[in-house]
Amino acid sequence: MRDDVQSGMAQVQGMGVDKAHAAAIIASAIRESGMNPGAVGDNGKAYGLFQFHADRQADFRKVMGRDIRGSSASEQLEYMYRSMQAGGEEAGPGKAFWASSGKDAARVFSDKIERPADKGKEGDIRSGIAESLGDVNITLHQTITTPGGQSKTKTLTAKVSKPAAHGSTYKLAIPQTDTGN
Repeated sequence: MRDDVQSGMAQVQGMGVDKAHAAAIIASAIRESGMNPGAVGDNGKAYGLFQFHADRQADFRKVMGRDIRGSSASEQLEYMYRSMQAGGEEAGPGKAFWASSGKDAARVFSDKIERPADKGKEGDIRSGIAESLGDVNITLHQTITTPGGQSKTKTLTAKVSKPAAHGSTYKLAIPQTDTGN
């Protein structure tokens, strides 16, 4: 996982947000701006992680006490969280978001808070991104040299949920390798 994505997930979860909802928020930031807090879109009208237009840029100034232009990813994530809790434009739709669970959280965030033009398509894309943020892909390669000197390689790939805490362990069953003996 990229450092900016990992940092964003950690910040949002550090605010007390569960993993599914944090992934939904970060998935939209990835989709909207590639996690670039200085991204400019829509012919200069949209700005930031979430590509806010003038109305939401004004709300950012009201909630955060500064202009969104030049603000950090951390400040923009804090704004999004605070405005969904109370006082910002997202407070109303935020209720539906917090009431959602799992994969639906990304769709609700996209539909109710981000409001892209193609809600159905974007909801699917963002749900997929959010789901991938909670997973860890593990690939193991095992090479065996037979008594005759030939090498055989087997690959095992497993997708597991990201551990909830440091030190969590998973047991993976590795299939036995036939060495031809």
